[in-house]
Amino acid sequence: MQQKVRTLPVGRALRALLGGVMLVWALPSSLSGLFSPVYLVALALMLALLLLYLGVHWVVAHHFRALPHSVGLLIAAGPPGLVFFLGLPGGWIFGQGEGAVAVLLYIGASLIVMAARGDPGCEVVAIQTWIFKRHVHLPCLLFSPIDALERRWRRGGWL
Repeated sequence: MQQKVRTLPVGRALRALLGGVMLVWALPSSLSGLFSPVYLVALALMLALLLLYLGVHWVVAHHFRALPHSVGLLIAAGPPGLVFFLGLPGGWIFGQGEGAVAVLLYIGASLIVMAARGDPGCEVVAIQTWIFKRHVHLPCLLFSPIDALERRWRRGGWL
């Protein structure tokens, strides 16, 4: 039986801290702000990201044993990056920050889920891993190196 890989305390704490900061930064200061057009579009974009990564998770889990590192990074960072930059204030598509808010909410919520569950890997598939109960490894630009360093240090292979 294969033992489930968990993140170690530093990785979990950093995920929880960054996720909390992202959620606080992205949420409106009043409840009435949740029903503004900016937040309604942001919630629709967040749902679109969730559905996109549900599909990515299913395809990767059922059709690939392992993805090349560069392809995994492109899949993990591409869609949120595109939504973020196209939806910045003054951006090409939305212009009032809807894309940036959607990405901050989606990744912030995913980081909180990852910290609570102790899942390693990339935050964009955290909610899908929780739903499907099957882990798909996509590399993460920020947390994959932190997790590797923490595991190496924990095993005593440091320096």
